Amino acid sequence: RHVRDLAVLTGSPCVASNPDPDELFFLRRDQTLGQAYDVGLTRLRAPERQLLFQVDTGFIRAIQPRDCSRLMSGRMTDERWGKLFDGYQVQLSPQVLRGYYSATRRAMGLGQGAQPRTLNAQEIRRVEEAILPAIDTMISKQKNPRVMYDA
Repeated sequence: RHVRDLAVLTGSPCVASNPDPDELFFLRRDQTLGQAYDVGLTRLRAPERQLLFQVDTGFIRAIQPRDCSRLMSGRMTDERWGKLFDGYQVQLSPQVLRGYYSATRRAMGLGQGAQPRTLNAQEIRRVEEAILPAIDTMISKQKNPRVMYDA
């Protein structure tokens, strides 16, 4: 909690405060710091982005559907999220964890004060062509695909 308050007050989410990994994870839940992370994510090198996505995707797949729904809708408490993520982290190697938290700190630092990057029409089409088929496949396998499409 102290690190989060310090980060918000100083406007320096990770660079100045250098929180421990658990605190760093929760800094991403703060709206302002989350935006810095999201913007910084687009400025990371491809291997760093890939590592973050792999760890986050692995976490989402490892938790129960009910918890996943709460996580995605923003209804999960910090305590529950922390307990679930701690349980997931113990499965990861120290090297992966170091890389994950290093990339998270770097993304927040790169995104601090930066404007979001806007994709041009060609980039949007390329991204949509890459991810929409996978999203359609995942949604079609759900119990209520229509509800998910509408959401």
